[in-house]
Amino acid sequence: MSTLLPIGVAIAASFIFALNFYIQRHGLKSNDPLIAAFLSVSTMAVMFWLFAPFFVSIGWFSHPSMIYFLLVGLTFPAIAQFLQIVSVGKVGPALTSALGSLLPLFAAVPAVMFLGESFGLTLFIGFSLMMAGIALSAMDGVSIKRSFPLWALLLPIAASAARGLVQPLTKIGLNDIPSPFFATLIAGSVSTVVLFVIVVATGRLSLLGKFSRKSLWFVLVGIINGTGILMVNFAISLGEITRIAPFIATVPLWVLLLGWSVFRVEKLRFKHLIVVILVLAGGTLVAVR
Repeated sequence: MSTLLPIGVAIAASFIFALNFYIQRHGLKSNDPLIAAFLSVSTMAVMFWLFAPFFVSIGWFSHPSMIYFLLVGLTFPAIAQFLQIVSVGKVGPALTSALGSLLPLFAAVPAVMFLGESFGLTLFIGFSLMMAGIALSAMDGVSIKRSFPLWALLLPIAASAARGLVQPLTKIGLNDIPSPFFATLIAGSVSTVVLFVIVVATGRLSLLGKFSRKSLWFVLVGIINGTGILMVNFAISLGEITRIAPFIATVPLWVLLLGWSVFRVEKLRFKHLIVVILVLAGGTLVAVR
């Protein structure tokens, strides 16, 4: 149970992120992406502050390990979302999603180096199979013609790194302050400030005053995304990052399945069977290693 529970929570979080993908895509039809990111992250922060009196100890704010949650907030979700927005514009959504499959690698390397987690041959094979399956699902049916400079590939890689590297930092902080809720609260609050600075620096401040009904989509996005991040932090608090990270990264697979079964925008083909086999085989090796 101690092994399967964090994996189950991680899978549930990735499913929530996939559902949020469709809500976010619908909302972006009529909203500036950066303003949308600010609205969603700030909504997340407000939501957690409303519940803070019930779940937060005042002493945690002066605890030295809070610095780890502050550092997380500088990059996630703020910078990660900003880099992803820029990446989609530069290299396209398909390549951005595919390179997002590198997230487990960015999470696992520091976990092994600084947290002492094991990484043997079985885990390596499982990681490789899952990352291949995730990349294949994200690249499904897309022909990519390079019309961008090679340096632009650093954008989706950096976005993936921003998501992965924060997991070990969060784990270190949770070892001393065992509250996934508090970790999410601080990260969301710092990210709100970071995104506001970016909004001001890019001359988009006036757009915040043009709030409309369509902007409410990103209030919903923030609530759902905040719940998913809380679940990720909960999973991290329960188990090893090297075991959990590949399952958190299965979002493209759930996006595909939801697009086929619920939103009716995807068609399943033989390639998808290969994706499922790769992810299930790799996931099994990661879970039982």
